[in-house]
Amino acid sequence: VLSLRKSIELCLSFCLAIWYNIPAIVGISVPETEIYYQASRRYTLGTELEYISVTELLEERKLRMPNFQCINNDPATFRILRMQPRANFQYDVRNGPRCNDRSLIEECRSALHLAKKECSDLVLFPEYCMPYSLLQEILSDAKEWPDNNKLWCLPCQAISNNDFFTFLEKAKCNEEVVVLDQKCISDQNMQNNFFINALFYCFITTDFQNQKKLVLLPQMKLHPMRDVAYLCEGEGLTTGGILYYFSGESICLFSLICADVYHDGVSWDTLHSRVFQNKTPIILHPQLNSNPREHAFSRLRRELMDRNQAGLYITSNWAAGTCLQPANGGEGTLQIDLSWSCIYRKYGLIGVDELCGKKEEREGNLKKGVCTGMISRCRTSVWFTDSQESLYIFRVEAPQTSGYPVANQYQACKANGRYVVKTI
Repeated sequence: VLSLRKSIELCLSFCLAIWYNIPAIVGISVPETEIYYQASRRYTLGTELEYISVTELLEERKLRMPNFQCINNDPATFRILRMQPRANFQYDVRNGPRCNDRSLIEECRSALHLAKKECSDLVLFPEYCMPYSLLQEILSDAKEWPDNNKLWCLPCQAISNNDFFTFLEKAKCNEEVVVLDQKCISDQNMQNNFFINALFYCFITTDFQNQKKLVLLPQMKLHPMRDVAYLCEGEGLTTGGILYYFSGESICLFSLICADVYHDGVSWDTLHSRVFQNKTPIILHPQLNSNPREHAFSRLRRELMDRNQAGLYITSNWAAGTCLQPANGGEGTLQIDLSWSCIYRKYGLIGVDELCGKKEEREGNLKKGVCTGMISRCRTSVWFTDSQESLYIFRVEAPQTSGYPVANQYQACKANGRYVVKTI
């Protein structure tokens, strides 16, 4: 029996070495990250993505494209509110990660109220953050809607397939709400499973009769998280096949949900040819991630830094102490120690001295808990915060395709303030 088992293990090892195209000899270990990266690519082999312009979607529904300040160069800066909360999750194959902490709802509600009060042009929460009950509150009360020309990117908590599509149908019952789900429902590349991880773009527009409408645009996660034991997303996630993008005159904004960066359809060359083309990209990357600096996971970010094209790469992760535990109490607990919520700004043509701004500007950010780094070889600046619970509003200079920063009176990234996450 032992001899037969060893023969089977030897055969499987040989087949895996051929399948992953790894020049490995049986008995020699291969780095886990490399195997996972190869396995991730195999998962999406044969699947394709559809890249859809939000402008075209709105035109089909006879709605106007808002004049989002975050994708316009005039004025040359915009404000972004970014939340980094802490919570405890339980997960399983059928329900995905779930957080039942009532305080998270209050924190999200307070953050959105602050976004309206401080006129934030862009709002970004981390993956699995926004409760559907709070999203329903926004739909039901026009006072809770975003202001004109503001864009909210709200990654929602896990939800079953049936409940997800039921939520969309109920939202359509409100005549003041437009749900842009026609492409989502007919998505031929969707791989059905037990639960859905989706972010909702939320913004205001008007129809051709100048009637004000609240728009909800769902984008499903494209690729499951690292789940080598198949205890959560690897086994239970329904993956989508659509990536939406917002295109301005010279800037293009789109979002990737955590492990979406592993999908073959989000390689730099593909995104350049199918999405932003000659425009400057702003990439939003909400995460629930215990290893945000992992080499393969950082691939797209590195590709941005290695190109001559300007761009912004904005991440939002959960705070240190966030814990994911199996619902059945078994093995597989994951905890976040490093958040690495950052703003990377790649300059087109700029001298090294301009990358980090003036000393007094850096010191002003540091007093608010924001550190500034410089990757001079790549002409890239990075602003990062600590891993504690936080809620920041940044004033960010719009990226330029070439030349020096436009807004001389502002630094490239200024923290307007660090706010208390917990509701008082």
